[in-house]
Amino acid sequence: MAIPLVLFLLYLVPRGMLSHVINDRHHCKGRLAKSLGWALLWATLYTAPLVGVVWYVHFLSAREMPG
Repeated sequence: MAIPLVLFLLYLVPRGMLSHVINDRHHCKGRLAKSLGWALLWATLYTAPLVGVVWYVHFLSAREMPG
């Protein structure tokens, strides 16, 4: 069950990032600092769910292993 969920998130992350690039409404053209700030924010928001799923799967697998 974990692998299909991770694969689905790996599909959604780049798709969402590309849609934000195409539909940008933040008027960042020519403003490097503002552009980098928005890039950092969106990259964090889109990768956080993937990090959470990977951590949760690791937590479950470590809990089941003796030792």
